[in-house]
Amino acid sequence: MSFPNTSPAPYNSPNMPVPKAYTVNGVDEYMRRTLVTTAPGTIKFTYSLWIKPAAWLGASNFLDLWIVHNAGYTTLIVSNLSGAGNEFYLVQAGAQTIEETATPITPDIPLNAWTHLLVSFDSSQAAAVDRLKFYVNGGFVADTAVDQPTLNQPHNLFTNGFLHDLFADPGDSEFDSTKGAFIDVIDGLALDPTSFAFNNGGTWTRKKYSGSYGTYGFCLDGSDGFNDISGNAQHFTGINMDATNLSAADMPPFTN
Repeated sequence: MSFPNTSPAPYNSPNMPVPKAYTVNGVDEYMRRTLVTTAPGTIKFTYSLWIKPAAWLGASNFLDLWIVHNAGYTTLIVSNLSGAGNEFYLVQAGAQTIEETATPITPDIPLNAWTHLLVSFDSSQAAAVDRLKFYVNGGFVADTAVDQPTLNQPHNLFTNGFLHDLFADPGDSEFDSTKGAFIDVIDGLALDPTSFAFNNGGTWTRKKYSGSYGTYGFCLDGSDGFNDISGNAQHFTGINMDATNLSAADMPPFTN
């Protein structure tokens, strides 16, 4: 008996848009959008992306890779503590504070290799440990030091008027040296990595997300420059970036 191949098909059609990775130089390049929403905050979201860092930012006794910096209110970073191992941080300043650290991340996040990162946030969960979860290449990051969000605590990720900066904290003149690809942000759903990737013969591989992006979610796959292709028109602008910062030559493993 034979069985059909149910794996996602690769990007192999000449009519398909070509996904591309974003490259930022660690000096002055980043991506930005100003949020124009009616949202007072969200209690559920998912942030999925692939990164290939070329270097860690130096700051005090630890090193950073900024994933998102939102107007001083939301910071999602990976830190490398002087080579001692990686941590994830999700910090929200102001009247609300959310912070979780996970040490060490296993497997470690290497330089010059593609890694899939996912953050799942759902403050409606009764158990505090279920409200904020981190994953690396599909694996759940077990926490050794956790300060979870409070029950139904809103997060500022989609709040009106905030600046959403990718791969930089420009206010503090901190800029990543990295590549980023397949940035999927889901408003209103807290998902696990299987919505965005799968184990393809031992290789963690990106697959196209097929669900709803919610009202303010977005998808950046580089196929339309810095524009959101989710249908929500949550477009970004490349600051000190242009088409030369996008390339299909070096991508994470992916299928359609």
